[in-house]
Amino acid sequence: MRMQTRMALLFGAVVIATAFLMGALSYLAMASRLQAQVDTSLIEVSAPLARDLASGQRPREVSDRGGRDGRGGPGQGQLVLPTQVLLPDGRVLADPDDISIPADDKDIAIAGAMSPTTRFVDVTIDDRPYRSVTQTAGGARGAVQVARDVSENERVLTWLAGVLAAIGVVVATLAAAAGWFVAGRTSRRLVALTDAAESVTATGQLGTAVPASGSDEVSRLGTAFNAMLARLSQSRDDQQRLVQDAGHELRTPLTSLRTNVSLLRQFDDMPTDTRARVIADLDGETRELTALVNEVV
Repeated sequence: MRMQTRMALLFGAVVIATAFLMGALSYLAMASRLQAQVDTSLIEVSAPLARDLASGQRPREVSDRGGRDGRGGPGQGQLVLPTQVLLPDGRVLADPDDISIPADDKDIAIAGAMSPTTRFVDVTIDDRPYRSVTQTAGGARGAVQVARDVSENERVLTWLAGVLAAIGVVVATLAAAAGWFVAGRTSRRLVALTDAAESVTATGQLGTAVPASGSDEVSRLGTAFNAMLARLSQSRDDQQRLVQDAGHELRTPLTSLRTNVSLLRQFDDMPTDTRARVIADLDGETRELTALVNEVV
């Protein structure tokens, strides 16, 4: 996979993760805020009724249905939300025209509690979502149950989730495009650097250079690559000069050695003093040649 593609995918993945986290936090914050508002409205209705119930009073226009599955609610013009009274024995006092708020064993236990207790729960009534509260002010005199339809809140949260998802997709797409653009600009210089390295490897020509403008890491790499090629070129030139100089220096003693060897072929006919000079020349030239070889090494 090309580096440009990897960087674009990386940009997109990071932005998607960030957008998902921010969207989830926003969604949870909004859901918590809406639920807190619903709970506050439930308490505003149930708290005074629970206090009245603890003092021995009961909401007006609430009849005795004589069972745990009765329906209840406020009288017309008195209570805005569906309301019912749950007695410790499980009986429900409610308005017969109102909806029935579900009550389980925990709610009945709250109705018989001696100390103030409040319980919130999400329920489904007639296939619609409700938030209900069961509250008692204590004294084992029963509990008040109030419910509120939260369908509108769920619609708002569903709409919010869709908007956040759409924003996340758009932002991720823009981030991927930006990553592709930035990676393309960076990778172009790296591709040029790679082409130059491959050209040097294939041709051995060290005069190849790459653009190295700017001060980022890629530019520093290009500058270092050009400097390396310059040093390699200088090193190769030095080696060539060394070979040329060594060849030139070695030719002189080798020529003298060949001449003296030719003279030695006439060793038997050679005068003593001439023979001594030739041997001395051979010895000196051998030492000179040894010194030159040591220099080259």
